[in-house]
Amino acid sequence: MQEPLLIVFSTTSNMAVLPSNMRASEKLGLTPEVSSFLVPLGNTINMAGAAMYMAIVSNFVAQAYGITLTMPQQIHMHI
Repeated sequence: MQEPLLIVFSTTSNMAVLPSNMRASEKLGLTPEVSSFLVPLGNTINMAGAAMYMAIVSNFVAQAYGITLTMPQQIHMHI
């Protein structure tokens, strides 16, 4: 897993490391069929999780500073 970690930390992109990550997971014992399904799925879930995290943190910071956001403001901020 050293190569995928080096690539992801140097590029800060989980999509750039996808091929290397698939090769490494196959070396660890996953079949190509399983690897080609799970690794891209994990990347997609990771991106969705990062987007949800940003939405939650922005609401938290607004509340911490006493800023009341209306529902349209919250929706616009997260799109």
